Amino acid sequence: MHDNERTKIIETLKEKGAIKPCSRCGKESFTLLRNYYSYHEQQNLNNTVLGGPHIPCIGTVCNHCGHISMHALGALKLLPEQEETSD
Repeated sequence: MHDNERTKIIETLKEKGAIKPCSRCGKESFTLLRNYYSYHEQQNLNNTVLGGPHIPCIGTVCNHCGHISMHALGALKLLPEQEETSD
């Protein structure tokens, strides 16, 4: 992740009010994780499907207790715009 991406994500989280203390220990110091993450969607628990629908996320970690929280990039309007293709 580039520095300008990190800055944009941090600014957006602050604008959205995501600056509350850690839900586990109450401390206020967090670090933005270095990479993007993905939660895969499943319609049932019988089969694990890889490569299907997913939710792109960014994570933060509490600097005191290590609690990790994820934020959906789509909800933050931080997903890159998809180029339209003609079929």
